[in-house]
Amino acid sequence: MESKSGTDDEVGSAANESSHDGAPSSLMITFLKAVSDQNLVRAQGLAEDILMLEPENKLVLEYRTALSQLIAQKAAEASEAKLESESESESESDGSEEEGSEEEIGRA
Repeated sequence: MESKSGTDDEVGSAANESSHDGAPSSLMITFLKAVSDQNLVRAQGLAEDILMLEPENKLVLEYRTALSQLIAQKAAEASEAKLESESESESESDGSEEEGSEEEIGRA
């Protein structure tokens, strides 16, 4: 009998999780884990899913704004780093050509 009541408790908690008007707690946990792991794009998608079920969720609304800002900031930083890397590569290749020319001049 104990196993049956344990099963009933599990079923009851699953029913409670999905029957209330808000987002399921498992979705909230997944969202918070994504935020904690700094998986920003996934967290943003989960925030949208939660807000479809619970549009007045203040915590998720605040996180959504912050996530959008962080994603934009990281994209800008990545773009800037890429430009710097390309610029350094061009400078190095320009410098190596000049060095090669100077060596040829010195040999002549």
